[in-house]
Amino acid sequence: MLAKKIKIGLILLIDLISFSLALTLMIIFRYGLEDLSFQLQAHLAPFAVLFVLWVVVFYLCNLYSDKASKNKIELVRVFALAVSISFVASIVAFYAAGTVFGLTPKTNLVIFTLVFAILNLSFRIILARIFTLKKFLVKIIIIGDSQSIRDTVASIEKSPEIGFRLVKWIKDDSTQEVVEIIKKEKVEMIVLGAEARQNKSTLKIAYDLIPLGIDIANFADFYESIYRKAPLDELSEEWFIEEIRSKEIGYDFIKRIFDFIFSLTLLALLSPLGLLIAILIKATTKGRAIYSQKRVGRNGKEFTLHKFRTMKIDAEKNGAKWAEKNDNRITKIGGLLRATHLDEMPQLLNILAGNLSFVGPRPERPEFTSTLKSEIPHYEIRHTIKPGLTGWAQINYRYGSTVKDAVEKLKYELYYHQNRSVVFDIMILLKTIRMIFQNH
Repeated sequence: MLAKKIKIGLILLIDLISFSLALTLMIIFRYGLEDLSFQLQAHLAPFAVLFVLWVVVFYLCNLYSDKASKNKIELVRVFALAVSISFVASIVAFYAAGTVFGLTPKTNLVIFTLVFAILNLSFRIILARIFTLKKFLVKIIIIGDSQSIRDTVASIEKSPEIGFRLVKWIKDDSTQEVVEIIKKEKVEMIVLGAEARQNKSTLKIAYDLIPLGIDIANFADFYESIYRKAPLDELSEEWFIEEIRSKEIGYDFIKRIFDFIFSLTLLALLSPLGLLIAILIKATTKGRAIYSQKRVGRNGKEFTLHKFRTMKIDAEKNGAKWAEKNDNRITKIGGLLRATHLDEMPQLLNILAGNLSFVGPRPERPEFTSTLKSEIPHYEIRHTIKPGLTGWAQINYRYGSTVKDAVEKLKYELYYHQNRSVVFDIMILLKTIRMIFQNH
C-alpha cells in the first residue's frame, strides 16, 4: 500500500538525517569547526558504506515495520539491539577494509554511535506519535465478513500505527449508505472482501467511485500488505490460479546453484564440528547419532530427511507425535542441539542432494500431512515448491504443534509462495541467522 511505502520512506529519511547529523557533530566535537570540510570529505565515503550496513541491520531487526512503533519499551529494546549489532559490524568493517577506507576510527565511532542513537531514537518516537494522529491515518471502509476481516478490523481499531482509521465496517450486502459516508467522512479507500467482490451492486458502487479518486482494494492484497501473510479464508480458487506459480525457471535455476555451492561449502567447513557432535551423542545416549525420517517434499513426493538425534530412542513407541516446547522426550545434549539449531546440520546433505532447499516451507511428516490436508483448505499448495531448511513461516511464527498452528503457518507459506525471489530468500536467511543469535 502507498501509505506504508511513504511511512518507510520517511523513516529512511529520518535515518539518513540522523546519520548525517551524528557524523557532522562527531567531527565538530573531535576536530572543531575549522577542519570540518576536510574531515567530512575524509569520513564521507566510509560512513556512507556504514549507513547501508546499518540500514540492513535495522531492516533485519524489523525497525521499518509497524511492529517497531507499537510499543515504546519494545522499540527501545529492539533499537538498542540493532545499534549494538551495527556498532560491532562497523568495527569489523573498518578493520577488515581499513586500507580501503584509509582510517580505522575508534573514539570517533563510539561518539558517532552515541550521538546517532540519541538523535535517531528521539526522531523515531516523535515520528511514531505523528503516524498515530488521526489526520495522518488513511480513512477506509471495509465491506465483508470473515474471520480474517474480523481480525483485521480489531487490529486496525487497536493499533493506529498500522496507518488506517476504520470509518465503517459493513458486514453484509447493504451498501447503499457507502456513497453518503464517503462524501461525509472523506473516505480514501474501500476494501472489498471476497463475497463483496461477487456482489454486482457492490461492484457497481465501487466502479462509480473510481473517478472520485477512491482507492478500491482487494481485501487479500490489503491483508497481505499489513501482515505479510495470506488470508486463507478469503482466498478462492481464482486467487490461486492468478497468484500461485509452481515454476519459475530462472529463479529455480539460480536457487539450485546457490543451494548446491553453499551446502557443499558448509559441509566442508562444519564437518569437524559434525563429527564432534556425533561423538557426543553416542557417548551420552543410546542409539544412532543421525536420525532419519520420512518427509513430504515437492509435488507430494516423500524423501528421507536427516538430523542429529535429539530424542530418546523410544520417543515414538506410541506412534508419531508433534514435537512440543519442553518436550520430555528430548535428551540433554538434544536440548542444546535444538537451542543452537545444530541438530539440523545433516540436512545440508538433503540440500546437496536436491530434495531440500535453504529456504522454503518446512517439510512435514506423511503421518501429519494426510490429517492436515483433510482439515485445512488449500494445504496441498505448499507442496508445489521445494521445502526448505528455514522459511517465512519459521521466522514469523512460533514453534507449532497443532492444526491451528499449521493453519497460521500456511498463511505465511502462501505469502512466500506468491512473492518468492532471490532477494526475499536472502532476507529470510539473514533474519534466520539473526533469530538464532538473538534467541540464544
